[in-house]
Amino acid sequence: MKYVLDTNLYVRYFRAPHQDEWWQSAERFVIGFTSMLYLHSVVAFELLSGAITPELERETRRTLLGPLERRGRVITPRHGAWERAAAALTELIAARKLSPGPGITKSLVNDSLIAASARDDGFTLITENTKDFALLQPLLPIEVVAPWPRP
Repeated sequence: MKYVLDTNLYVRYFRAPHQDEWWQSAERFVIGFTSMLYLHSVVAFELLSGAITPELERETRRTLLGPLERRGRVITPRHGAWERAAAALTELIAARKLSPGPGITKSLVNDSLIAASARDDGFTLITENTKDFALLQPLLPIEVVAPWPRP
C-alpha cells in the first residue's frame, strides 16, 4: 500500500499541540508507515502557497516537504491526469453538480488533480476532506480513507 496525505492533514499536524490526541495518532501513523508515504506535488504547492512568511516557508520545507523530497517520494500529475481532471470537472458542470466560474474552486481543481494522478500509480489518499472527493469519486475513482488507517 502507498499513501498520499491531503493538504488538510499537513496543516492540522503542523498546527496541533503535540500533546493533542489527534497529533499523537498522526505521529504514530507517520512513524509506522514511513516507507509507504509519498508527497503529492499539488499538496506541496498548496502548502508552499500558504507559507506566507520566509520563516513559515523554511519550516514547511524542513518539516513537511523535505523528508519526502530527499527520499524521492514525490508524485506529480502527468499530462493525462490533467486531462482526466479537466474532463471530470466539465462533466460535473454538464450534470449541474457544479456551476461554471465560482463553482469551480481552486481547492476542487487541486483535488481533482490529486485524485486523477494518485490513482495512476495506485496511491490511497488519506484526507478529512470527504466533500470534494465524494463529488469526484464517480468520475475519478481513487481509494480515499480517513485518518489514520491501520495495517
